Amino acid sequence: MFKSLHLKLFNYSQSGRFILNRPDYSATLSRIILRNNTRTPPRFYTDEQMKDILTKTRPFVRDFVKVLLHTGFRSGELQRLKWDYVDFKNRIVIVELSKSHKFRAVPINDTLYNHLLYLKRKAKRGQIYVFEGDNSGEPFSDFYHAFTREMKRIGMKGTVHMLRHTFASKLVQLDVNTYAVKELLGHASVQTTQVYAHIRMEDLSRAVSVLN
Repeated sequence: MFKSLHLKLFNYSQSGRFILNRPDYSATLSRIILRNNTRTPPRFYTDEQMKDILTKTRPFVRDFVKVLLHTGFRSGELQRLKWDYVDFKNRIVIVELSKSHKFRAVPINDTLYNHLLYLKRKAKRGQIYVFEGDNSGEPFSDFYHAFTREMKRIGMKGTVHMLRHTFASKLVQLDVNTYAVKELLGHASVQTTQVYAHIRMEDLSRAVSVLN
């Protein structure tokens, strides 16, 4: 429908001498496909790297790393996470989205449940945000640099956003449905989630390699 509409528009424009040549849709489509196929796959941490991160980093960094690994939150979503958004009874955590001002719910697994209980027990009386700055009452706002500094200290490389990729990658490796991964990550379109498809393809490649 859209292609037909565009062709009519170009034909009309061409007849009115607004443009000289009708575009080559096949060439344009080829460029789009090529660009999408050559997009750099997301980087994620291996199990061995995550073991090092969870054992060698300082307690505060380790605390927020565990939350990110089991929710797939963006750092901005973690910054806005309030204790009021953590529903221990129904085992869900509510995510406040930054751009749309909407919310999404992420289930709390056993590991995250126990970790959030631990964080709640050591939180200050009346603490609003799950992670707050020192004696400020305001949300901690620099997960990026806090994580980067710790990674440098323990002799590793990587960014805090790679934890989100690690969350998604593990789900894909465990055969979780792409649409379920999309909902958990809060992607607007499943096409965005498809960037993790290469991980599944690597698994399939290893599977057929046994036939060599």
